[in-house]
Amino acid sequence: MFSNISDNPEENKVLLPCPWPLSVSEGLLPKIDWTDVEGAECYHLQLSINAIFLFMTVDVVVFQSEYRVLVPLIPNTQYGWRVRTGDGTNFGSFCWVSSFTTGN
Repeated sequence: MFSNISDNPEENKVLLPCPWPLSVSEGLLPKIDWTDVEGAECYHLQLSINAIFLFMTVDVVVFQSEYRVLVPLIPNTQYGWRVRTGDGTNFGSFCWVSSFTTGN
């Protein structure tokens, strides 16, 4: 659905700024929040316990600048998360990784 359709990377570049992390609520079903980006039609969120995002706990496309985790996370575990913007056709790059640790 959202994929680069050209072999020329310059044609696929999404020229939207990166959303920045705002907050992650406490608990095993946290709400992850990031800044709104004007012109973004959607956001691609990834959440992982692997630092290189090899194994995803969450890998979703959402249409607002927040996401509530639907399956309880592992207690006392560090997670990394990142978000990138989409324009309805392509996605920009992931610009940063933020992290949090779950409680008991």
